[in-house]
Amino acid sequence: LPTVDTTLRALEQGSMSADIDIAEIFLNFMLDPKFRPYCGVDVSGIRSDDPLFEQERRSTWEAWCRLWMGQTDSPYLAVQCMLWAEEIILGARGDESNPFHWARVELNLPGDKNYDPSKPWVAKVTHDDHLAADVFLYVDDASTVGHNFEACWRATRRYASMCNWLGVQDAARKRTMPSMTPGPWAGTMVDCAQGLDGTVTQAKWTKGRDQVKEIAAMLEENPTEMPRERLERIRGFLVYLSRTYTDMVPYLKGIHLTLDSWRAGRDYAGWKLTGRALVAAVAEGKVTMEQPDEAPKMVGAVNRMASDVKALLYLMESETPPSRPLRAKRRMVALVVGDASGEAKGALLCRAGKVEYVTAEWTESAKQQSSNWREATNLVDRIEELAEDEDARDMEVIILTDNEVFERTFWKGSSTVELLHETMLRLRRTAMRSRLRALVYHISGERMKRIGVDGLSRGDMYEGVLAGGDPLDYVPFNEGANARSVGRVEEWVKSW
Repeated sequence: LPTVDTTLRALEQGSMSADIDIAEIFLNFMLDPKFRPYCGVDVSGIRSDDPLFEQERRSTWEAWCRLWMGQTDSPYLAVQCMLWAEEIILGARGDESNPFHWARVELNLPGDKNYDPSKPWVAKVTHDDHLAADVFLYVDDASTVGHNFEACWRATRRYASMCNWLGVQDAARKRTMPSMTPGPWAGTMVDCAQGLDGTVTQAKWTKGRDQVKEIAAMLEENPTEMPRERLERIRGFLVYLSRTYTDMVPYLKGIHLTLDSWRAGRDYAGWKLTGRALVAAVAEGKVTMEQPDEAPKMVGAVNRMASDVKALLYLMESETPPSRPLRAKRRMVALVVGDASGEAKGALLCRAGKVEYVTAEWTESAKQQSSNWREATNLVDRIEELAEDEDARDMEVIILTDNEVFERTFWKGSSTVELLHETMLRLRRTAMRSRLRALVYHISGERMKRIGVDGLSRGDMYEGVLAGGDPLDYVPFNEGANARSVGRVEEWVKSW
């Protein structure tokens, strides 16, 4: 199912959205004829005014011919049919009279000289250089998007009228007018008036905070006896909330593992074992393959549950729902590069044509920590310093590192190493508080040397960007493998 991030390719500041509701979505589509004999409806209590019909009625049961509530695959089949309909509704993309027409796809990627972080990375563009209108479907709730009121309304009208033409009911009474601040869609309220931000209602944010506090109370009272059904309901709502606040996603893992820890083939931490690891664990008696007939009423918290709940409390400490920047408001991009694998550390901060650098030696206690922790701490310290500057708000920050563990931990969200886990949590909380759009990418050690940060930790300040080079020249994210190899990749492929 789509989230608010799915819609970003069609949104920018000033864009408008409208909602279309599909009425009784399951009843719009027919049930497979093979299933109809097994889907009967008792109509003995229903009588017709037509005596001839009553006389010819052969049974008090009738076959149900439409998708029905409670059928496992009804949502899948309904959405599948709606997506087939969408292909017809979008029409010919080259026809300028079509509200959904588009002329070309434009790329706006980091590394390009004209890169604008307030614009989509990939976007469909019309003949008159506007973002093309588009539509996004969340089960029975469609959101149409246009660059202004007229474009959005034309797209809304076509989608609704074509649905009716195809035999799909449009609940016109629920339709909303185009707006830069529409109501919730797929769990998120988007504000395109002053940039591109996403948030939730105060009621949902308060409910989420209260539920996390409830889990914390369960852990404190008795972590080995947690009510499974209540925990499942809480998980469902937090997953819904995390569709808007993606920083929460990694810290729901402890809840997932706890709820499934009673199943066969799970280790002490709740992880599902497979292959040789499962065979070895069963042989050693550490894991059982006996599946209980029924799910237990109580489950025991896995090891990481407490740290994950602590992280959620930390991220959700604000009493009001924070506004998540879906895209940077400013054209300025900050580039942070750091290296701290040895006894010293160095970091570069490039923004607005200026280069700031920091170089220092680690304290004796820090030297005793792992190189992964030092790499992470060096970069996060720089981000926290940047966040203290008011000019950094609503900025996109690209963090570059040659440490794979740091990049993997950032996108994964957590680490089994406590200090590294806490450092990554600091980064996420700082980005949320200061409205920074933080992106972490791994680059090779050779690129680190060319940028000049590798020598910075050794006191060499006359290489790469410190010698006057353009930072974006060293990280060509906008170029494909063939462009970076000057055509050698294409030549190699054609030689097959």
